[in-house]
Amino acid sequence: MLSKYSEAMELMWFQYVVAYDKQEQRSLVSSLRQQLVDLGRSSATKFANLRETFPLFIRPLLLGVGGIAVFMMTIFFTGRARRYGWQRALKVWEKSSDADSASVDFYRRLLKALEKQGIKRELYQTPLEFASAAGVTEAKTITNAYNRVRFGSEQLTASDRQALSEILTRLEKGKS
Repeated sequence: MLSKYSEAMELMWFQYVVAYDKQEQRSLVSSLRQQLVDLGRSSATKFANLRETFPLFIRPLLLGVGGIAVFMMTIFFTGRARRYGWQRALKVWEKSSDADSASVDFYRRLLKALEKQGIKRELYQTPLEFASAAGVTEAKTITNAYNRVRFGSEQLTASDRQALSEILTRLEKGKS
């Protein structure tokens, strides 16, 4: 079956390429050139027509896209305002707020206090691995509170903050 296709291709090669004399080749080239010129003209005409009609479509398109963008931003900011309040909702690109930073400052205090005692957290250690390796019971308590606040989205109560502050004060004074 493939041999038949191969023979047909060979026949077409001889008929349209090898057997063409100079006159037929010129005729073919001029025909192709004329088709390319016609294609170029028709394309230029179509582009000119498109350029004329484009302003008719661009305004409604921009209005539609702008309307959708305003609608999406309204939904986004309304959700943030409900979650965080209006003042904080408008701070979209803030990396971390002072409230978030203050809520986990107690963990930074723990790291500084333990570092003064010669116990330093390695970069590859998670907070819980470090607390276990430190061998300080208070470190585990503070780390568990840190994980709840930082990753569990919980808030510390006033009594929790007071207890953590007392533990940290003892650790900072070197009494574990």
